[in-house]
Amino acid sequence: MNSFSYGVASRKASIRIPSVVGKSGRGYYEDRRPAANIDPYVVSSILFSITELNSQGFDEMEQHYKDFLSAKEQINH
Repeated sequence: MNSFSYGVASRKASIRIPSVVGKSGRGYYEDRRPAANIDPYVVSSILFSITELNSQGFDEMEQHYKDFLSAKEQINH
């Protein structure tokens, strides 16, 4: 979770940049790390905050995610 790789059209990379995006320099990327147990809205917000907003609002989103994990843990026990 703390380290990842990236690559254009690479299926082995954690972050995959489609070849058309690599050529045009704009578009989207795919986060291919396994995380079925994570809130996708939180992840999307954090990725956007880090990549586009210079981490503005990251601390609040990180706390939200920690609260989410805590609540999930309480439900499972």
